[in-house]
Amino acid sequence: MDHLDDSNLMPDARRFGVPSDAPIFPGGIPTDDAGRAAVIRAAADGELDAELASGENSELALMIEDAHAEVSFERGLRAATGRVMVGAVAPAGLRERILASAADAGTDSQDNAMAAGLEERAKETRSAGFWSGMLTRGRVFGAIAAILLIGFASVFVSQMSNLNGMNSDTLAYRTDLARFVSSEHTRTLDDKVADSKYIYKIVDDAEIGIAENLAQTPVIPPCDDLIKFRGAAPCGVPGKGPSDHMQFVLPGENGEPGRTVSVFVKQDRGELTIEEGTAYLINVEACGLSDMYICVWRRDGLLYTLVSEDSNAPMCAVFLSQFGISPPEPANIL
Repeated sequence: MDHLDDSNLMPDARRFGVPSDAPIFPGGIPTDDAGRAAVIRAAADGELDAELASGENSELALMIEDAHAEVSFERGLRAATGRVMVGAVAPAGLRERILASAADAGTDSQDNAMAAGLEERAKETRSAGFWSGMLTRGRVFGAIAAILLIGFASVFVSQMSNLNGMNSDTLAYRTDLARFVSSEHTRTLDDKVADSKYIYKIVDDAEIGIAENLAQTPVIPPCDDLIKFRGAAPCGVPGKGPSDHMQFVLPGENGEPGRTVSVFVKQDRGELTIEEGTAYLINVEACGLSDMYICVWRRDGLLYTLVSEDSNAPMCAVFLSQFGISPPEPANIL
């Protein structure tokens, strides 16, 4: 494209360098839904006042009259936005960053034409009134500046949420997982509930049953006089694929009662974007929980989740070694 095709330009395009004496609708009054919406926006902005006042365009006048309710709504929306944004001031350098982003976006002639149009408005856009939102006209541009800031903030939040692989899907699944395992662990601390749920009461039976359910053999710590096997059964861990719940009792310290720990294991279907063989501590407060210790790791096609009360964290860290896993590093938090 060697030049800017203006055959379908709407009134807003004048703000980007289109000559002020150019026809408002070079291709005639638009009749499709998108064109009608553009006419309504232009009328709400007052861009059609002069043409309507001349009385030369009866077709346009009839369209605006028929859309009286929509035009009134748009004007009310602009006024409300202006009231909210009074005093909004864009940060220093915002304009330059926007122009730089536009320049980096590509070399298409339309991009260049828009950048050139913005530059032609440089004198006005550099004035305090343009961006401050203190002038009636400036209110609209104050709102535009706020929208741009929200856009930049959204990008920033998106980038931050991807740290350590924590995209939105990972965060959502992390929360569902943490809430489920915390609830199920706490529920099965009751002996009656545990007896009713667990169908495998000895480790050998659990190894066979869980391997059949998962179509893969998981790591199950050896149980002896120190580590007691409390039971296991298939479970409904969030995510795709089958899952199981195992529960153990770890030795207490200084004659204290044993510490109950649950380990949930399921087929790994990629629900969490975490490194293979690395333990991650779940931020339970971010999941709406408290006083819980929950960590996850994935290995050989299976996803493991260990959960217990927060007071048992030191024992849980030691217990992880039974699975060939090191305790979570401070940086590995979900």
